[in-house]
Amino acid sequence: MPEPLERVARALCRADGHLENTMFESKPMWASYVGEAELVLRHLKAEVIVEALASVIDDSLVPEPLRKKACKALEEYRTGQFAKNAQ
Repeated sequence: MPEPLERVARALCRADGHLENTMFESKPMWASYVGEAELVLRHLKAEVIVEALASVIDDSLVPEPLRKKACKALEEYRTGQFAKNAQ
């Protein structure tokens, strides 16, 4: 089975109504969707992290300082501050 990046690129290509293996600029058409596929996968990874942070915040068994830290990180992510601080 192809790697996730290729699978997403092929799906995007099909969604645009193109045949995946049609040659375009000496490559299969799906290869021209790799950039968009990378963005999709990055977004999905971020969503998994957001869900994990939310579960930490809601778990009363997690120590309060860690829950506060997770809450702050989640708020920074949602307001766009996390991306600015990472640069």
